[in-house]
Amino acid sequence: MKYELEMLSLGNADSSIVRFYNEKNWESIVLIDAGNPGDGEKIVNHINRYTNQQYVDLAICTHPDKDHIGGFFTVVEKLKIN
Repeated sequence: MKYELEMLSLGNADSSIVRFYNEKNWESIVLIDAGNPGDGEKIVNHINRYTNQQYVDLAICTHPDKDHIGGFFTVVEKLKIN
């Protein structure tokens, strides 16, 4: 299994994307935190541009501070989360 970790540059906020590839090269996307309320669109655009799928397999919020949870509202509106 191969994986990639992306730490998104969102200023004073946090968001990471972990991409897993199985032996058939199928991609799974895990989103960890989603930055501030204004960062959701950046995350959606990043996923749409740099991944092979237009959805998130798993979304994790580490804690409810606004610089970790704020962007999730936009992400949930614009992307399917399995």
